[in-house]
Amino acid sequence: RIPASLCKVIDQEWEAECDKLFAYVKDIFSNRLQKEIPWGTVNHYLTSKFKAEEALPDELTEDILNSLKPNMIDTHTLRSSPGSIESYIRAQLKLAKERWSVKFQEKSLHEQQQHRLFHAIEAACAVERKTFVDYILKETTEHLLEPRKKWVATALFANAKIKQAAVEDAKTIHKR
Repeated sequence: RIPASLCKVIDQEWEAECDKLFAYVKDIFSNRLQKEIPWGTVNHYLTSKFKAEEALPDELTEDILNSLKPNMIDTHTLRSSPGSIESYIRAQLKLAKERWSVKFQEKSLHEQQQHRLFHAIEAACAVERKTFVDYILKETTEHLLEPRKKWVATALFANAKIKQAAVEDAKTIHKR
């Protein structure tokens, strides 16, 4: 049985340590947020995210899937000859790509630029979110979780107030 007085001291010391840790982490996060607002992040993830959307836009993907569903009726014929499924899908992809290209070319230059800008903004937002979340996870581990482990491993043995409270009460001493 752990004496209530020891539990109380450990609780108070841990609360004081948490106050320091959280104040420090809050400052780190606020500082990072202030840096992110005006600058943002440009990295390989942004480039690849934008290129992926540019190469295979969601609208094209939907068109491909929609063209495959109604035409997959005769699956027995498709399975009967080798390579027919691949040929069929290749042909459907080519048709969908052509439909999308024609549809895109019918747009005005202004609409095409809006389309490109929209996908660039989507990519930038995805990158910002990922980068910021990665940063928060790193800082949380470095400035909250690791210090907590260190505190538990060292402070319980080194903290003067905890040591002072970690004595047997008179009743236990008398029993011995």
